[in-house]
Amino acid sequence: MPNITMQKIAELTGVSLKTVSRVVNKEDGVSQKTRDKVEAVIQKLDFQPNPAARGLAAAKSFLIALLYDNPSTAYIISLQNGALAACKEHNFGLLIDPCKHQDADLVSDIRSLARRSRVDGLLLTPPLCDMEEVLDMLDERNLKYVRISPLEKSDRSPFVYADEFQAAYRMTEYLISQGHVRIGLVTGHPNRSGTEMRLRGYRKAIEDNALHVEEELIIPGDYTFESGESAARRLLRADERPTAIFASNDYMASGVLKVANQMKLRVPYDLSVAGYDDAPLAQRLWPRLTTVRHPVEQVSREATEILIRYLNGETPEFNPETMHSELVIRESTGPLLD
Repeated sequence: MPNITMQKIAELTGVSLKTVSRVVNKEDGVSQKTRDKVEAVIQKLDFQPNPAARGLAAAKSFLIALLYDNPSTAYIISLQNGALAACKEHNFGLLIDPCKHQDADLVSDIRSLARRSRVDGLLLTPPLCDMEEVLDMLDERNLKYVRISPLEKSDRSPFVYADEFQAAYRMTEYLISQGHVRIGLVTGHPNRSGTEMRLRGYRKAIEDNALHVEEELIIPGDYTFESGESAARRLLRADERPTAIFASNDYMASGVLKVANQMKLRVPYDLSVAGYDDAPLAQRLWPRLTTVRHPVEQVSREATEILIRYLNGETPEFNPETMHSELVIRESTGPLLD
């Protein structure tokens, strides 16, 4: 049937236009019986809401912006997949915009983006979610936002995060349980909240197991393959090299594996290597990479769900349930051999 509108749906189902709108937008305030009746007609007529007309009627764009600054392709894809799934369910659009947190014009660029695109709200990832100047600008413009994995868990806005401290603690403790005492750590970019939390987890696990934190075993990286290579060369050329290396993401861990192979070190017999994120390449390397399965997609989807509820006038949740990561043990780690 041509030119099917929400008004036509309302006439066919005998309910108000507002009720149809609530069903289409997946809002509360509609009984399940009425919702089922309206959805049955929508499905039968293959009704697709017109985004422009919907936005005009509601004085909203039904568009969310996801802002990120991260070199990890796997991380970015997982972020996008989680946000897109929630947006699709609630008939919102998603605008994806890469940012450079060190750009002098960052705040004005985000302000301009919000004005041009008329986004209703924003999803902010590290380090953007911890930049006071960005948050101040959004507050001044009364733009709603949800932070993903902020370092500071303040009640300034809703936020969602996974416990990266605990994940790094468990991975370090696992390596200690395998007999490793000298465990190298390749950290991530210093401006990322995850970098700090993973470093804290590593330190705490070593201290709790009555070992000494050796600062020379902590090497900075920036979440790239090349920084993993560079860090591995520093660690493995030392007079007393570590017997295990924990890299703060899988790309850096793959750089460690390359250097170990070049130095003819057998993994895991001469060196255990662990990563973080469980990116697709973790299972494509050999040996397959022991890693932390970080629930990025789940976190992103939950953050988007909260933002949409926030935009629909619900009270935002300032104390979300912590999402936990999972250790994935594969062939790249093993017991320390005498």
